[in-house]
Amino acid sequence: LNGSGPNLAQVTLGTFTPTTSPITIKAWTSLPNSVVDTMRGNDTSTSIKNSALTGVYTIGGTGANYPNFSSAINALQNLGVCSHTTFLIRSGTYNESIVIPNIPTASINRTITFRSEANHVDSVVLTDSIPIPLTIAGSFFSFKGITINQRSATANAININGNIQFDTFYNCKIIASSS
Repeated sequence: LNGSGPNLAQVTLGTFTPTTSPITIKAWTSLPNSVVDTMRGNDTSTSIKNSALTGVYTIGGTGANYPNFSSAINALQNLGVCSHTTFLIRSGTYNESIVIPNIPTASINRTITFRSEANHVDSVVLTDSIPIPLTIAGSFFSFKGITINQRSATANAININGNIQFDTFYNCKIIASSS
């Protein structure tokens, strides 16, 4: 600080693949410009980083990665994805109204799939009467083998917001009724 030498240096550290998440990264200086540091209060930086999602995760049931859709979507928002990511949904009825926002890291090469683990459309039911059970505001999502049931005759089962692209529904049952 206020010295005559450079106050910025680029350091190449190499490659490290973390095996757990989160990971704490801590960097500090010692003997800057080969001189004892007289201002040690500004020589350390710490950052906590989480790995982006990739691979297969489970929703619902005992031992699942996420207890419900909302917690899985929260992880997507906070962590993003670094490759294709699949959520296998265990059999059951999920009484949730979920909003899936745009995930900036999702792309044609980093899709996000929500799929029935039993691979049967009647084994997973996403339902809610107020508001809409499923709102999608992002692209590159696929839904496979899921029933989406709106129990109110005055609302939609699915709401699509914004300029989304590459979202797909395979073997899904979509119901809007007053039952």
